[in-house]
Amino acid sequence: MRAALALALLRLCLAKVNFAPYFFDNGAGSSDGNMALFNLPEDTPVDSRLPCHLPGSHVYTLNGTDPEGEPVSYHISFDPSTRSVFSVDPNFGNITLIEELDREMEDEIEAIISISDGLNLVAEKVVILVTDINDEAPRFLQEPYTVQIPEDTPAGSSIFEVHAVDKDTGSGGSVTYFLQNMPATRFTVDYHSGVLHLRAGTTLDYEKARAHFVTVVAQDGGGQLRGAAAVFSATTTVTVSVEDVQDVGPVFMGTPFHGYVYEDTVPGSEVLTVVAMDGDRGKPNRLLYSLMNGSDDAFDINATSGAIVVTQSPAQLRREVYELRVQVTEVSAAGSPAAQATVPVTIRIMDINNHPPMFYGERGPQTRFELSLSEHPPPGEILRGLKVTVKDSDQGANAKFALRLVGLGGAFRVVPQTALKEAQVTVLAENLAAIDFEKFRVLTFQLLATEVDTAEKFSATADVVVQLLDTNDNAPRFTSPHYVARVPEDAPGGSTVVAVRAVDVDTGPWGEVTYSIYGPRADLPQTWTQRHPTTWWTTPSQVRSRPACSTSMHARERSGSRAPSAPWTPCAASRTMGTARGPWRCRPRTVAPHPSAPWPSSGLTSQTLRIQIMRKSRLREDVCIMLPLGAFPDAAPEPHGHLSDTDQRRTCEGCGCAGWRHGHYCGHHCPCVHCHLLAQQEIQ
Repeated sequence: MRAALALALLRLCLAKVNFAPYFFDNGAGSSDGNMALFNLPEDTPVDSRLPCHLPGSHVYTLNGTDPEGEPVSYHISFDPSTRSVFSVDPNFGNITLIEELDREMEDEIEAIISISDGLNLVAEKVVILVTDINDEAPRFLQEPYTVQIPEDTPAGSSIFEVHAVDKDTGSGGSVTYFLQNMPATRFTVDYHSGVLHLRAGTTLDYEKARAHFVTVVAQDGGGQLRGAAAVFSATTTVTVSVEDVQDVGPVFMGTPFHGYVYEDTVPGSEVLTVVAMDGDRGKPNRLLYSLMNGSDDAFDINATSGAIVVTQSPAQLRREVYELRVQVTEVSAAGSPAAQATVPVTIRIMDINNHPPMFYGERGPQTRFELSLSEHPPPGEILRGLKVTVKDSDQGANAKFALRLVGLGGAFRVVPQTALKEAQVTVLAENLAAIDFEKFRVLTFQLLATEVDTAEKFSATADVVVQLLDTNDNAPRFTSPHYVARVPEDAPGGSTVVAVRAVDVDTGPWGEVTYSIYGPRADLPQTWTQRHPTTWWTTPSQVRSRPACSTSMHARERSGSRAPSAPWTPCAASRTMGTARGPWRCRPRTVAPHPSAPWPSSGLTSQTLRIQIMRKSRLREDVCIMLPLGAFPDAAPEPHGHLSDTDQRRTCEGCGCAGWRHGHYCGHHCPCVHCHLLAQQEIQ
């Protein structure tokens, strides 16, 4: 009875018990269950394409059940001090990665997963392993790398070791070494250890290169990254400083050496300083200087500074150029002489530019020269009366000077234009038009000598005065372009007709003028007589019987020299007193003299003389004879009007031809010169 009661009570209790849910354990490699032995690569992407309320990518599914078949929910949580790397869908158990993984920072993740049926909650602690991928590059340790080695280090020697690490595991964490630009470097590196060596057959030289920069590359063994092969590397620079050793002799700096001793240098003055340096500049030895030869006891040198001084006065130096030999010697740390070197030093004895150029004449220094020169000399004519020498007492470039003329605007030129030390000055005629006695009787200019290559530009001047001598280069010229003389027909003999005047601008005998009369009947002494050199008067005959007279006056140089010739302009005109037809003026016409005509020769200056013979009938005849062109080019008046119709014919006394016919002038075609000089009488 009691047994049956207990069994019934047990059955009642069992009917009211609720069993807890649980996770399925599907083992390693499963994608669902309780995440036992679950691992995840560190390069697993975080999928950003999911909705913002469910970021990340699906990486696992929690899976469990409830014995009573009740629905279950899933949860995941993390330690508050760690990141929340995953999230879970409570209904379906989907695990999502919401943070990027980095094995080198966190190689495993601890989490608490739980399952609940609403009454019972079952929780489990799981560890998710983060697996490595090749996502890290090698990194050199203890940078920067600097090493010092002597320049005489043997080839092949180990000089330094570099070390690099890679945080990846496996092949991605292994590191090997090599050099960039390996053929161009003097060094090699061990492939596995990173030890740097001096290449076999190579030496270092401090004097050529004091430092070398070696670039070392560390490279990992490669691996997978996001489904593709990846290899990473890193570089570093090793600075190899070369230490100097005593293997090079002294070297002179700033060669070649040149010094100068000037004429005012005092003994003991420094001429120049030679400078040398130990070829081993990293650890230089002390240097001592000395003179080997060539000084002739005129120079000395400071043993420690290399300063060369002159020991004698420049006036005592016997040479213009001294070639010295200077030796420099290294003194080792022990005090013994070591390497040596020599160098030539050239010292010149120099002049000081303290003398300007000076002009000299025949009697010594001179600043004024006078001479005579005929006007209009031939081109290039030398001024032979000018004897000038210019000197500069300095030496070398200080004695070079240039010569030029100042004034007159190029009338003369000087040679030479440049000279050294001393030169004989020659002046040549250049602008002949300016050398004219009638323009300037005295020409004055300056000779200027100026130093060329000196800073002072010393100069000197000398005045040159040229007295021009006159030559017979001008013909006489009448003071008036034409003359008019009025002579009553009953004028008694000896009456004054006209006074003329001609001037010759030349001087001396070339400026003296004589006069003569030329023209029809001018050769008859009973008609015209010259009483004064410039006055003509009538004789008691022929005036009434010949009321018209044509005359030209000529002025001749008394010396008889020939003057420039000129063509002649004959003209004729007449006017009738008391009529309205006038006035008549001469028409200039240039013709050549007929060979048989008695025209004046060159050297004469001719001027027209118009003689008006007054008749009692109150008629007047004007005669315009001729004018030489060039003597008074503006003197000939122009004609206008026409001849009187009553004047039908006149006969030329020279040739007998008709001078005027039917109112036309026959001078266009008549060969007789007298026809051109024929005076026509006006007839009322």
